[in-house]
Amino acid sequence: MDNKSVYMISYLHSQNDTHAVKRKLKDWSTNMIPCPNVLISYNNNMNNVDVFHQLRAAYGMNRKSRKRWHRLFFHFIDMAIVKYSFILHQQLKLEKISLKDFRRRVVDGLLAPNQLQTKKRNHSIQVSHHKLHVAPEVRLESSAHQPTRGTLRRCALCSTKAKQKRTEWLCDTCNIPLCLGKKKLIFIIS
Repeated sequence: MDNKSVYMISYLHSQNDTHAVKRKLKDWSTNMIPCPNVLISYNNNMNNVDVFHQLRAAYGMNRKSRKRWHRLFFHFIDMAIVKYSFILHQQLKLEKISLKDFRRRVVDGLLAPNQLQTKKRNHSIQVSHHKLHVAPEVRLESSAHQPTRGTLRRCALCSTKAKQKRTEWLCDTCNIPLCLGKKKLIFIIS
């Protein structure tokens, strides 16, 4: 039975605002009881909450982590993305795109400003002839480097003549093969 106490927090409703609602008793007679407005509002809008959770779960970033704040942080990012895609489509009447495409546009928008703000560093660069070389302007754009699959090639960072390590992953910007491992940073070459 649903006879336990329910606690609700709302900034829209006062705790004293109530409406009378009909409830059936055990003998099937009806009785008018007071019901808080916050509960009436919740029951009327519960379907929207279910749709929100369904959209959030479709492409969610729910990752297991030992640090609890990571899951909470990613949950809030998911909430923000779903909410703003809803605002853009429903309230601002912009073009209708899928949630997946909206997420991709958000990622592209977050990566794009970093491409404009590249810092020019004056380092003396020593180029070894057996390793692949990339221009420093391209290499120092930290946000543009994303892993893509390619053919098996020797890793530019950890492969040596004595111990060759092959990988299928390469950077889509500089076309350099790099290993993806648990202990390795992705696409950072010092």
